[in-house]
Amino acid sequence: MICREWQKMIPGFLNDTLENQEMEGFIKHVQACEDCYEELEIMFMLSIGLQELNEDRNISYNFSQLLENKIIEAEIRFERIRRIRYLNRLIIVILHILVGLGIALQIVKWI
Repeated sequence: MICREWQKMIPGFLNDTLENQEMEGFIKHVQACEDCYEELEIMFMLSIGLQELNEDRNISYNFSQLLENKIIEAEIRFERIRRIRYLNRLIIVILHILVGLGIALQIVKWI
């Protein structure tokens, strides 16, 4: 995927509307691509700034830290999802083994 396509995903990241797989790919890309990270920072600052204007507040933020926190939260979220998927696969394998053993025991009983 080219940078322009990743940059189109920035609003979805900022609004938390990306699918987990998209989010994971997006974060990996922006952490490795300086241009896309800069574009994300700009869009993030504009988003926070517009939100503050709409709420008529004048609070100064450390935008870089806020963005880094958002990225870390997303990483934690998809790491949890990755672990859940792994546990689901493990449970399925264990169930297949148990079913296989049950069938094998039934065959042995018939013999």
